[in-house]
Amino acid sequence: LGADTSITADTDDTIHFKISGSDEITMTAGAIAPSTADGNALGTSSLEWSDLFLADGGVINLGADQDVTLTHVADTGILLNGAMVIQFRDSGLTIGSNADGDLDIVSDGTAIDSINIESAGGITLDAGTAGSGIAYEDDGTEMLRIYHSSSDVIIQNKVDAKDIVFKQYDG
Repeated sequence: LGADTSITADTDDTIHFKISGSDEITMTAGAIAPSTADGNALGTSSLEWSDLFLADGGVINLGADQDVTLTHVADTGILLNGAMVIQFRDSGLTIGSNADGDLDIVSDGTAIDSINIESAGGITLDAGTAGSGIAYEDDGTEMLRIYHSSSDVIIQNKVDAKDIVFKQYDG
C-alpha cells in the first residue's frame, strides 16, 4: 500500500480502509459502512456489481433519513413501506396505497389513454362484493356503477335524472 493508503485496526473491533489519508470504509462486527453519509458509491458507471443477495426479511433503506424501505417478504415479494409510491417518469404517475387493502394507480396525464390497460388475453375486473361493483367517476363524481344483485347485472346511472345513452359511431 502507498504511504497515504492503509488498512488499519486503530480502534478495537473496527477496521479502517484509508485512501489519501482519509477513512473511506470502516468494518465492524455487524456492518460495512462508508466514512460519511451519501459519501461513497457502490460500484461506478463502468464497474458495477452484478448481484445483491439479501436474507429473508432483508431491508433496503433509501434516503438520508431512511424514510423509504423495500423489505423482502419471504416467498411472497417486496413490500414498499407505508404510503410511499412507485413513480414512473415523474411524480404524476404513481402506484401506491393510501390504506391497507387499497391500491391507487394515479396519472396526471390528460390524453384519452393516460391509463392504458392492454392485454394479449382477456381483462378481468372482479369487485368481489355484491353491491360494490365497479364505479366510473368523472373528476371525483360517481357517474355510473356496474354491480350485481340476486345474480342480476345492474348498470346504474348515478347522476340524478340523467340517462344512459348508447351512440353508434358512423365513421
